[in-house]
Amino acid sequence: CMALKMSTLPAIVPNFHACTGQANGPLITVMVEAVLYALYALFSWAFIWRGRERWIWWICIACWLIGMFIATRRAVDYYSDTNEFIYNWWQNSSVFGFLPFWWLGALAVNRRAAATLSRWWGWLTAALIVFSLLLVAWWRIYDTPSDASALAQIRQLVYGLWIAALICRIDGMKLHAFNPLPFIGVSGYSLYAIHAPLLMYLLGVGLAPLLVLVAVVVASFVFYQAIERPFMSLGTKLAHHRMRSGARP
Repeated sequence: CMALKMSTLPAIVPNFHACTGQANGPLITVMVEAVLYALYALFSWAFIWRGRERWIWWICIACWLIGMFIATRRAVDYYSDTNEFIYNWWQNSSVFGFLPFWWLGALAVNRRAAATLSRWWGWLTAALIVFSLLLVAWWRIYDTPSDASALAQIRQLVYGLWIAALICRIDGMKLHAFNPLPFIGVSGYSLYAIHAPLLMYLLGVGLAPLLVLVAVVVASFVFYQAIERPFMSLGTKLAHHRMRSGARP
């Protein structure tokens, strides 16, 4: 299973999805992210640099519509193991399912798009609340979450836009010097990468939930300082060295 994750095949082929959730489950999305980084470079070369960025949006729209089709099939026949398996793969480890939301995040880097998303934040908040309430009402009435897969897919898109807008708004805020959030945020990737096995182990040995939370945050910061940050610095040095070597006549 670890070899499959490292190969990134489960992000492209659903047949390899079955065991990707074993061991450190959240690393599934890290695997997908590795493929998305490669696609970002490929899309830049194939579309953006050639003035065809609109093609990327058509690809993203197509992927989202396929996701709606998969969700609708699951809602219509939620007793089908095949429909359930494909839906689970699309939502958790498919690069095609992640792509539209990944590109929304890339769009938010654009200043004009970020300003527009920031202005829409209030409307997006209202839409997110409405779709969330609709989902809760559906589940309370019918008690079959699978039936609401298509509705959940629409809410997922609204939620992605809302998160993008929220980040754009936060980026424009001034943080107090003693704000603890940067301390957590700087090690956020490490926190995501290691939290699952730590949570399972510490809760399994009977540690209090609050202590588990503190321990996981501290461990992620140590992991960031000891492993992630040094490798990031090494990558930056190698990139600068390569650039300087390429600049020589």
